[in-house]
Amino acid sequence: MNLHELEIADDRADALLSGRALEAERDYAGAAMAYSDARYGTGHVPASLGLLRVQVRNLGDFDGAITVADELIQRGIESFELYMHTGFALAAMGRDGAAAGAFARAAEIDPTSALTFYNLACTRARTGEEEGALDALRRAVYLDRAWATAAREDADFEALRAHPRFAEIVG
Repeated sequence: MNLHELEIADDRADALLSGRALEAERDYAGAAMAYSDARYGTGHVPASLGLLRVQVRNLGDFDGAITVADELIQRGIESFELYMHTGFALAAMGRDGAAAGAFARAAEIDPTSALTFYNLACTRARTGEEEGALDALRRAVYLDRAWATAAREDADFEALRAHPRFAEIVG
């Protein structure tokens, strides 16, 4: 690495740390700017994931989040956080079929996340995939029984309430 490359790496590290600090202080716009600075040039993966997280959770910039996610996916990045936040952004945009695909990929990467399976069940239910929704809900409840209570009240499962498997899963 030459001196110029070291300076760029140092600047990127500073921007990444700044983004994390600003996010902790709840300055989400500042955090997004810092993460964007850290991504400059090569699309630094930790900075990109930080920007994606802030765009989805705090700024509601779902289009921007999808742009960042698409860049990472095209580069072959495989990350639970990447697919979860992509799923959240797509679901917020009403793109439930694509959101279900993102949540399914997140579930493949981390098959122990009850939240992932619950979100997969919700998006599949909203797209009319009854059996897939029930399978994902069963897994979510198996991993964390609290999701059974949530599912009983969740409007996403309205069409499934009469299904015998739904009653079996949520008790």
